[in-house]
Amino acid sequence: MKSGAVASDSSAENAAQRVLKEGGTASDALIAGFLAAAAVRPGVLLAPVQILVAGPGVGPRAFDGRSRQPGLGLPRPRGYVKGQTVPNAAHVAAPASLGVLALVHEYDSELPLQRLAEPAVELARAGGFAERRKLLAQVGQIGPSALRESAFARPLLAVAGRAEGGLLSEEDLAGVRPESAAPREIDLGASRRALVVPWPSPEAPQRRVEILVTADGRGVLGVLAYAPDEEGVPVPELGLTLPREAIHVRRGIPRVRPGEPIPSPAPIAIGLADHVAFMALGVGSTAPFAAAALSSAWSDPHAAAAKLLAGARDAAGGGAALALLRSPDTGQIQELML
Repeated sequence: MKSGAVASDSSAENAAQRVLKEGGTASDALIAGFLAAAAVRPGVLLAPVQILVAGPGVGPRAFDGRSRQPGLGLPRPRGYVKGQTVPNAAHVAAPASLGVLALVHEYDSELPLQRLAEPAVELARAGGFAERRKLLAQVGQIGPSALRESAFARPLLAVAGRAEGGLLSEEDLAGVRPESAAPREIDLGASRRALVVPWPSPEAPQRRVEILVTADGRGVLGVLAYAPDEEGVPVPELGLTLPREAIHVRRGIPRVRPGEPIPSPAPIAIGLADHVAFMALGVGSTAPFAAAALSSAWSDPHAAAAKLLAGARDAAGGGAALALLRSPDTGQIQELML
């Protein structure tokens, strides 16, 4: 087996494997898997997303789909004072998940986005999620601009706009521009390095992330982390929930600038041996990797792959750990789970 996928959500894993069999890239499989997970669970589609891709012909790249602080184009509100009840709407951020999927698709794809959305549309139809099915089909047809369509933007603004005490605006939905960057590289010793996301980590543990790992026949590895908020703000007309991540405005205190990315944990990595990507992994945790702990676990030149994955799990504070290991000699893919 020279391609494969493993995920914390079985719908995501199955969709990713299907796309790989149809000739999709590791990036294609990440997109299809994430959309499939979104088809069966309301909190996934608009959750923060972070992605790593590396391998022959594509180079190492990190993609930033973290949610953004809302409020673009709106005047600064008076803000809440200590002891005042803050509505859930005030914590709704501007989603960047669909935009980052489009960016990854532009970076390294073989299949059209509509084809990648097909497994998700089928799952939503089978589950009776009519509203979600319609949105996912639209995403497949026109990409992230689907959220700017009136039929989809209006319900989001109705539950998270100013009338409900939130700051989500039409400009937020139209103005999010996800970015990519070179990953941060950690020297682990024993000719090993780890590629991790380059953005600051949150100061405190947050919602547990879920993981999707893919590998294609070219030797390219990809890993995606997303943090759904199943108890977030419901959007009944779309069959979704909006994650609560925004920092509410407090009276007399400078607010977080609208459009600013909101830190989110991403315990994902791609391991390099002699500069060749050989392992992609992720940990279902509420915290990022502790770099020192990761280095300690990976510095043994004789450590087996299972020990490397266990070290990564411990460096992220525990949780289920998933990985795909690529043999440098045969190109065969091995699945690891702890």
